[in-house]
Amino acid sequence: MEMTDIHDIKPLLPVRLPVSIPGVLWYVLAGLVLAGLILAAWCYWRRKRRSPQNEVPERVRPPDEVAYEALDRLEAASGLTEKVFYFRLSAILRGYLSGRFGVDALEMTTEELLPAVERMAMERSHKSGIRALALFSDPVKFADIPAALSQMEKDLCFVRQLVKETSPAIEASAPAEQKD
Repeated sequence: MEMTDIHDIKPLLPVRLPVSIPGVLWYVLAGLVLAGLILAAWCYWRRKRRSPQNEVPERVRPPDEVAYEALDRLEAASGLTEKVFYFRLSAILRGYLSGRFGVDALEMTTEELLPAVERMAMERSHKSGIRALALFSDPVKFADIPAALSQMEKDLCFVRQLVKETSPAIEASAPAEQKD
């Protein structure tokens, strides 16, 4: 008996892609170029948005104004130990010297700072006062040597006076009165 319900399978046909491989590569390449252009435009837009032309310049505060404010805060602080007081006072003085005279005093040790102070354009009394303060405050800061309250007040007044006397004079230009 022969089977009549089973038929032969058709021979296999070659499979063809709807688009040739080189054509697909051109589309992929075009897509990558388009993505690169979009990325470049986005980076340009972000940079343009943050450009210095669009930013409002921050007002640079004069070093004497910063020093006065810090000295006021130090004077108002209560309960500070001698060590903390002299660390803060020294930082205020060094910050002022950095801003006013262009010396990187905040990064210098006392041994490096003292020769730099000698080269600064200020009165000899100011230089000797800075030297005395630095040499007195180092043992208080680093060896926990006690300091008298009167000495602390005297040093605070010295730094305030130094800032006052070495600050550049602000010339107030008053309008000239017209005489009739």
